[in-house]
Amino acid sequence: MDSQDDAFEILRAFDPVDEATIAGADSPKARALLAEIVATPRPQPSPARPTRRRIVVVIAAVVLAVVTVAATWLYLRNVSDPVSVGCYQDASLDSDVVATASGGMLDVSVCEPVWAEGTLTNDRVAPNGQIPPLKGCVTNTGNLAVFPSNDENLCQTLGLADLNPGSVPEADMIRQLNHDLVAHFAANECQPIEAAAIDVRNILDDYSHNNWDIEIAPGGSGRPCASFGLDAPNHTVHLIPIPPGA
Repeated sequence: MDSQDDAFEILRAFDPVDEATIAGADSPKARALLAEIVATPRPQPSPARPTRRRIVVVIAAVVLAVVTVAATWLYLRNVSDPVSVGCYQDASLDSDVVATASGGMLDVSVCEPVWAEGTLTNDRVAPNGQIPPLKGCVTNTGNLAVFPSNDENLCQTLGLADLNPGSVPEADMIRQLNHDLVAHFAANECQPIEAAAIDVRNILDDYSHNNWDIEIAPGGSGRPCASFGLDAPNHTVHLIPIPPGA
């Protein structure tokens, strides 16, 4: 018997388990143990921490969402000066432009009459007397600029912004206010400045424009009559002394 056999014999000698007492593989005890093992659910590993790649993807998605919101904000702008609407002859800021009347709703339709009447013509976009497709943009100074185009991306191409629909109700009210002021001063020729200030305040109150100011420009004895200028972005009506018949 070699040293290896001696070692095994030593281990067997000190083994406290009596092999005669061990149940066989087909015994009821062994079968019960196997059934218990099979019926016990396997432990689930704890969720793995997100990998660096996964975190980068999530951050990229958040950044993209922020950029999208910022782009939307940049390309929408309020019409802060709705009285001055420019109708352009071509889809270019360098083309001829015609100003429209101050009344009516603020949308591209305010430029339709200048095309229908032939004030603006461009054979490349529509026959003379016909109204081409019109696209409205908002300039950096808050004016509505209307171009003969059906290109939805024209405003961005020209470095302008699209019209913010939320600003239209206030813009319509300001356009109507300007229309009413024009009518008032046309009907009250050479009205004194003091009387004009009272009437203008009453007109502003009719529109609930309590946050508007009236500023009187300096004049002289040779300018007893009142005219006006509407500063819509700063919510101010300027009363301007003018000579009679001006």
